[in-house]
Amino acid sequence: MFTNTLSFYSNELIDSVYYRAMNTLLILKNIKRYRNEVALMIFNILEIKIVSKNVGSARYYLAELNKIKIDVIDNMYLQAMIKYFTAILDLISRKCQEEDVLRIAEMFDFLGMDTKKNKCLTFCDKVKTLYDIV
Repeated sequence: MFTNTLSFYSNELIDSVYYRAMNTLLILKNIKRYRNEVALMIFNILEIKIVSKNVGSARYYLAELNKIKIDVIDNMYLQAMIKYFTAILDLISRKCQEEDVLRIAEMFDFLGMDTKKNKCLTFCDKVKTLYDIV
């Protein structure tokens, strides 16, 4: 429920409820249906943090995501999205070029995941506008 309603909460509320939601999801992680829910929750939080220009907090959640990276090593989509958010945050801090983000979008295109490709490109454009990246 928390993951699906994140856009309605303040950054402060997200930060304070995150630990409880995380603990609940970790209890359920051995149930196959819930195994990827932690990563999906963090992806949603990352989008909110980036759009609200809370880059420091976004980096914290990216670090949280990297902690569970080994648990989702067999899920190519989750691995690609971890790489995507890393590239987005590096783009914001000017550590990489947009090409790194575009490579991930091209991979989604190659796999026939047009909706995901378009969402990634749209979010990248939004980030470039929000952070005045040319």
